Amino acid sequence: ALHLVVPPRGGGAKNSAGLIREALSLRDEEVSGSGLLLERGDPRWFDHLKEPAESRSRSDEKTRATDGEIRAEVADPSTPLLRRSASGRGRNLGRRSPSSLEGGEGVDLASTLRLDGVLARKRGELVHAWCKSIEWIDDGIGEDDVFRATARAMAPGIPSDQVSELIAEFRRQVAAAPIRSALSRPPPPSDLFTIVRVENEFPFVRRVGEEIQEGFIDRLVLTQRDARVVGAQVFDFKTDTIEPGDDETLAVRTERYRPQIIAYREVVQEQYGLGDEDVAGALIFLGPGVLINVGGG
Repeated sequence: ALHLVVPPRGGGAKNSAGLIREALSLRDEEVSGSGLLLERGDPRWFDHLKEPAESRSRSDEKTRATDGEIRAEVADPSTPLLRRSASGRGRNLGRRSPSSLEGGEGVDLASTLRLDGVLARKRGELVHAWCKSIEWIDDGIGEDDVFRATARAMAPGIPSDQVSELIAEFRRQVAAAPIRSALSRPPPPSDLFTIVRVENEFPFVRRVGEEIQEGFIDRLVLTQRDARVVGAQVFDFKTDTIEPGDDETLAVRTERYRPQIIAYREVVQEQYGLGDEDVAGALIFLGPGVLINVGGG
């Protein structure tokens, strides 16, 4: 079934309702008592389905609607309900973020549908914003008041006492030796013409096959010599709830996020003309205070 919900005519909001109304010649004055502008087909079509496929011959499986009777075409249960188009898209290319590559071909529906709740997602976004504010941890990571201001702007629904707890937890997390090392300024290079700089939330757009891939790299550390980038480190922050010492869960999550880090490394290689060995990738799991290297370097 296809249901289209449109607002009444009038008002200043811009929407596509007018296009739908014109295409179907709909008028508000013709609306029914139930609020329906238009209804076509039998809402109880399933009452007319024939008996299960096992009791029918193959010649009866290909059917069509006649005289108001609806008869089902049997599908192979092993065939996926949805799949990528084999012929590709037409005029516009699909858009995809590397984070959607998590888990490879499998899909974590709880993550996709955000079944973990809006509050948990907002907390993750807030922690990422705090991470973005860090260039080199040697220079400090900001005052609590600045963190609270960010929280008020990004997640006003989080109570102030929980924000204070989150700030304290964040400070403990970034103080863990592996994370502090990743966020620290490297030793000064012996070559005066070499510099190391940080790009937080590095944006990118690129074409991959029949798709446009776009997104942001959480933290990108670039080594530049004679005005040319010669090496890079890609870091991605994860706020997964993982208990310290839970190596099994950590390994599972690492494999889940591996395709994302691989895509980020490819982005940097293409952007700066670097080889695979020139771009390192790492996952920073803030909860357990662990850094996992994922290729390169």
